[in-house]
Amino acid sequence: MLRVNNNLSRILIAKFFGTFGSEMLSFAIGLYILRRTGSALGMGISLVTGPIVSLCITPFVGYAVDRYSHKKIMIASQLGTIISLLLFALFFIEFPSIYFVELVVLITLLAISDGFLTTAVQASLAQLFGKDDLQRANSLNQSTSSLAEFLAPVLGAVVYTLINLDMFAYIEVGFETVALIAIIFLKFLKNSKILDAEDLQVADTESHIVSNFIEGLRFLWENKLYLVFSGSSGAINFFFATINIGLPFFWLINLI
Repeated sequence: MLRVNNNLSRILIAKFFGTFGSEMLSFAIGLYILRRTGSALGMGISLVTGPIVSLCITPFVGYAVDRYSHKKIMIASQLGTIISLLLFALFFIEFPSIYFVELVVLITLLAISDGFLTTAVQASLAQLFGKDDLQRANSLNQSTSSLAEFLAPVLGAVVYTLINLDMFAYIEVGFETVALIAIIFLKFLKNSKILDAEDLQVADTESHIVSNFIEGLRFLWENKLYLVFSGSSGAINFFFATINIGLPFFWLINLI
């Protein structure tokens, strides 16, 4: 039970700090683009870049998470995020005139890293917690993510008035480093079902990225309830984009 509790605290720390830092940075990027361009369209482009990239890499993410070590994927994703942020901070200072390109590239890299990390974390819950604790861990994981998403815009707007965007990147590095340390110390259950090397080799010969993606679409089509949930979630997120664009716009008006 102690190991489960330790895993729970670590996964919640990783989830909160990773989500909170990312949402704060995303909100700050929106405010920065609005301040520099005065255009909601420019900020809309920055906001839509991440979801489009996430959609495009979905087949690759699912294939990688099914085939390789979840912990290694999570660590690699965090390292990729940290390196991307450090490079952005350096380039942002050296080449301020191409800030929009730098921000779009950063958003793209973070979307790729977050896509692998989020999927790997969700897939790892069954390997981190016993059957009796899995539902509780999943609920707390979702609640922690929602709390971080709620607090990030408020604190992000406050911090934005005090520091430059490149400093935001360094703060995000701190958050991601805390999440990385928590992930490193995760302990997977010994009795969790993990494919061995022989199983992976057989699986690789029988399927590949495209076939896995097609199988996923076929599963959704054959299970109408999941299809309705997926479609509804996509529609809700689409309409909530107006809030993501409108909220920074109103913040900018107040700041001016």
